[in-house]
Amino acid sequence: MNVTFKTLGIWGLVTLFIGVALSFVYPLPTASLPAGFHSPVLAFEFAHSTEDVYQIFGQEANAQQAGIRYKMDLGNTIDFLFMVVYSSFLMFFFRLASRDRKRRLFYVGVFFAFIALVSDIYENIQLFQISAKLNKVPFENELLLLHYSTWTKWGSLAISFLIARFYLVKEDNLYARCLAVSASIPWMLVVLAYIHPHIWAELMALSIMFMFVGLTVFCFRKRPSPKTPQQMQPKQEKLSLPDVLVHR
Repeated sequence: MNVTFKTLGIWGLVTLFIGVALSFVYPLPTASLPAGFHSPVLAFEFAHSTEDVYQIFGQEANAQQAGIRYKMDLGNTIDFLFMVVYSSFLMFFFRLASRDRKRRLFYVGVFFAFIALVSDIYENIQLFQISAKLNKVPFENELLLLHYSTWTKWGSLAISFLIARFYLVKEDNLYARCLAVSASIPWMLVVLAYIHPHIWAELMALSIMFMFVGLTVFCFRKRPSPKTPQQMQPKQEKLSLPDVLVHR
């Protein structure tokens, strides 16, 4: 499949559209969320204890809890589509970067984008299991697995953008270089969020969404790289054996 930066920009718009649409599917913020969180789904992803979970869903198995569970499960179902779209966007970006610069380093970015996809899938499985076990059976084991998969996902995304920085910084325009500087921010916020998730987790998520916006704009702005002298030379036609005999 012949993917260009322009077509990848359209794929980036699809990624952003699904991301925005998901915000209307997930439950609305409530006053009972854990301190520092304004997004119920982020609070769920970063839940450390059963108290955190019940603070999001409510203590009693009533109609309100059922409504929150339904919206959370629906959002996480659609999220399977979102994770495939955003990870493929990053994978194709790094493939184009590798082809453009002729450096295999950028295939490391493909690897981390794939790790983000796998860990996001596993994260959602834990979220579904916790949701199904509310007010029924303990789910401490699922919370532990959720912790590992969540941080693997966010960490892999942050590393992906760090790798993209090495491509962007070599571009000869101010926008790409500013975006290269911004590419370091998600990783710093991941470290801070790991130490104090209630303070930094939402800023970390916003910085990663900002990078998806920035890369999408970059794809539309990207100009084809100038051809080298070797590429500008006309290709010589290969002669078959009968043609060689005729020329003799």
